[in-house]
Amino acid sequence: MTTPAALDLGSLQRSDTTTVEIVHPATGDATGMKVVVHGVDSPTYREADRALRNRRLHKLQHSGRASKVTAEDTEADGLELLVRCTASWEGFKENGEPLPFSKENARRVYQEHPWLRRQVDAAVTDAASFFGTSPSSSSASPSTNSA
Repeated sequence: MTTPAALDLGSLQRSDTTTVEIVHPATGDATGMKVVVHGVDSPTYREADRALRNRRLHKLQHSGRASKVTAEDTEADGLELLVRCTASWEGFKENGEPLPFSKENARRVYQEHPWLRRQVDAAVTDAASFFGTSPSSSSASPSTNSA
């Protein structure tokens, strides 16, 4: 039994954002819609998550024993976190017209199209999508390839 080589943390390159290519909910075909999102390890995500949790804690602390957290509250916080983590989009149309990116449009689209929201939400929480590895000195990258 061999021991796996130790991971060199310096070989990991993390990006704060990734692009999600939206697929049709029934066919899985490409739609041409792309959403750029911040991932769970990004400062944007962590700041938004803390702000929403602090808001919820403040509300609980100042509303007395009668206050309860509901499923609707949790869902609303999840939507707001997703909106705050959405950086941009392209290829969106509505009623034949281009739909420009804005936080308000993102909130509405995610509310009206849960299938799309699920795809974007899954990408935000898929940490692997935000990581790559730096090429080793023996790679055949364009900078070291002698073609």
